[in-house]
Amino acid sequence: MRYVLFALLLAGCDTSSPNVTDLAAPDLAAAPDLIAAADLARLDCAQMVACTRACAGTNSGSCVSACIQLGSTAAMTYFQPLEQCAGPACSQNASDAGAPPCSDPSSQACITCVMQNCQAQLTACQAH
Repeated sequence: MRYVLFALLLAGCDTSSPNVTDLAAPDLAAAPDLIAAADLARLDCAQMVACTRACAGTNSGSCVSACIQLGSTAAMTYFQPLEQCAGPACSQNASDAGAPPCSDPSSQACITCVMQNCQAQLTACQAH
């Protein structure tokens, strides 16, 4: 019995390839990601519109600004014409009835105003 135990111990002690971590080997955890995480990636134009439509309440202005800051350079190519069209028509000109439709960007009145006044710009933005 002693010889069997001794043989098993020797078999487990293979010294030809020691179990040592090679510190020069690349660490997969330290390898950089090739794709930005979804929460860190810049928004395209359609995502910027979706982001601004989610803004509501008293802080909607700062929310819209934050959405615009998240937009990519390519997205801004399509978002700026939409913003230039929708701003005067839906955000700046208050009617006699009260606040402009896009004082609440998430309201149906705002969405309708943008669709009625800026359909071409909205379509181009949604495609990009």
